[in-house]
Amino acid sequence: MKSMNTAHPRLFFDREAVKKIEKNGDYVKKLRENAKKLAEKPFFSEEYANSEPTQHGKFFDLGAQMEQFSETFGILYLLGEKEYFPKMRDAMLHYAKFEVWAGPANKSRKVPWHSELSTTRILYGFAFAYDCMYDGFTEEERKTIREAMIRLGIRPLLSDWVLPGERIHALDSMGHNWWAVCIALAGVGILSILDEEPQTEEWLRLTDEALHGFTEYGGASLLNKVSNFDGRGMFYESAGYFNYGTGELCRYLLARKNCLGKGTEDFPVLDQVPDAFMALSHPVADSRKFLFVNFGDSSLTSAGYELLPRRLLALGIGDDNFRRFYRDLKKADTYLDLIYPEAYETDGEPVVLPSPDVYPDTGLAFFRDGDTELAVRCGFTWNHAHDDGGSFLYFANGEDILCDSGSVPYNKKDYVGHYCSAEAHSVVKVGGRGQFEENNYRGSRFTGKVELLTDSCLLADVTGPMADRCMRNFRSFLLLEKGLFAVVDEIYTYEPTSFEWLLHYRGALTGENGVCTVKTEKNLLRFFPVTEAPSETEIRTHDGVSYFADNQKEPSRYFNRITVFSLGEEEITVTKKEWADSYGCEIMKNGKRYFIAYNYEADGRRMHVNSNNTMNGYETDAYLLAGGEGKVTVVYGSYLRRDGKNLFESFTKESVTVKEDLS
Repeated sequence: MKSMNTAHPRLFFDREAVKKIEKNGDYVKKLRENAKKLAEKPFFSEEYANSEPTQHGKFFDLGAQMEQFSETFGILYLLGEKEYFPKMRDAMLHYAKFEVWAGPANKSRKVPWHSELSTTRILYGFAFAYDCMYDGFTEEERKTIREAMIRLGIRPLLSDWVLPGERIHALDSMGHNWWAVCIALAGVGILSILDEEPQTEEWLRLTDEALHGFTEYGGASLLNKVSNFDGRGMFYESAGYFNYGTGELCRYLLARKNCLGKGTEDFPVLDQVPDAFMALSHPVADSRKFLFVNFGDSSLTSAGYELLPRRLLALGIGDDNFRRFYRDLKKADTYLDLIYPEAYETDGEPVVLPSPDVYPDTGLAFFRDGDTELAVRCGFTWNHAHDDGGSFLYFANGEDILCDSGSVPYNKKDYVGHYCSAEAHSVVKVGGRGQFEENNYRGSRFTGKVELLTDSCLLADVTGPMADRCMRNFRSFLLLEKGLFAVVDEIYTYEPTSFEWLLHYRGALTGENGVCTVKTEKNLLRFFPVTEAPSETEIRTHDGVSYFADNQKEPSRYFNRITVFSLGEEEITVTKKEWADSYGCEIMKNGKRYFIAYNYEADGRRMHVNSNNTMNGYETDAYLLAGGEGKVTVVYGSYLRRDGKNLFESFTKESVTVKEDLS
């Protein structure tokens, strides 16, 4: 496997491409300004790198420095500005003397590890600088640098992750973002020394094979693992790690394409990734930027989210809509933007995101209407995917009014004890807790599920991950109009217990006469509980973050609650209604009337007897009815009748929206 391009640079650009960089005076000016600051930075000592007894130690500081040095000094070198070459060379020769490029805790593992994520950052810096400044090094310096890259970066990574007879990791244990990052950046290191070391051809073959495993991994029932990517290209491990892991895979594939002329046909899932990644974003109209759906260990806003889109587009993956997405997302030009300008050319049209947009295999669903969005998660729990089955976020006017507070630095004392737990998410706790506590560590044996019932109704099934206490645990989301939606909870437990309904929000919350109001800088959101059981409400605070809790303390096997949410200051009333073996509410907003009805008879309690009932004047066997403005949504019903008229009939229970003539 010989390099198609034996000249340097070749990883991410060649000398012709450098001319495109040179034409952008602003970018070059920023490089020069940054170079002056970096040139004053001292190198880190080996003692400093090992001064924290963790798996990373402080080696990430070395990696960040090497990445900044190489991308700044390296590109300036190719532009003929070689005064920083000695600084880069000396840094490489300095770090080449280290014993390892991995945190000290790895040595004391039962089976010692030789590499980790910070190893990849240092190796990348070496590879980039070696590629850019190749002709500046003496042959002896090249040999020293190559040997260091192999001894401290490439070989430890391959030994831990890839090589037969030595490998210690498996896709079932470390096959999430770490797998992609560690192996992909080992591949970048290999490509930088291709043709100079005899074993590189076999190493690249194994690298490709292992990375195919990352995109194709289908999960393992015995080990409580799910597929890395679902059938629509969604990565299960949150937006941040989707960007990181898949982004580093794409970085390797871009270098592979430049060095070997290979396309991405052997990674077909990447064709679906653009739409899946966009689904995790929320456009902010006034700034033409995005907030991100931050379920799990993920951030709401981050400049880093541009990495995956930029690399996909450089690879030629993504349509016009995805180019618009990157146009609005990116914070500043980078060398890839300048080298591949044609990949980012687009019109001035807005990004178009579908609604509803559901990823059932990953447990994600998105409902969008203009500048509002309801996002729901009910899927797998493990590691960066938290105990948040049935949790939801609500965006409006560029704010996540109903938010997720479950992401903090991992070294924070209560990261696992609080932030990964149900308490940090908008869910219902049963018996004082969420999912079985070990789910976050061992994986949820039975995952949560989402099912789109109609274009305005979603069912989140949390029964699986709560199966130790719940026979049924369902949360339905009903969208009535823009800025008006309801959440319907129905839980049935094995033993009488307590229930806690949690809601996380931005801004300030006040309550009066059973109505709660959330006030933010731009929005006002009210929510109205409709329930039969007595409860006590409180505002809880953890680490300076407040959230709402509604406690049904009287032990019961049932939890039934409808919560109506209304955005805006328009007058609204929510009136509780009760019918035989059913309950619900009437909603009046802006002169429009809506209703929601829940049928107790349809919760599985009746064997061989249908759940026939009359709710709000409708004869039906439906689980839920929601209606208004000339239409009724039937949730799991086989008929709907009113005033002697058949509005809907089916031999099986279905979920449909039925138009009703109100004249």
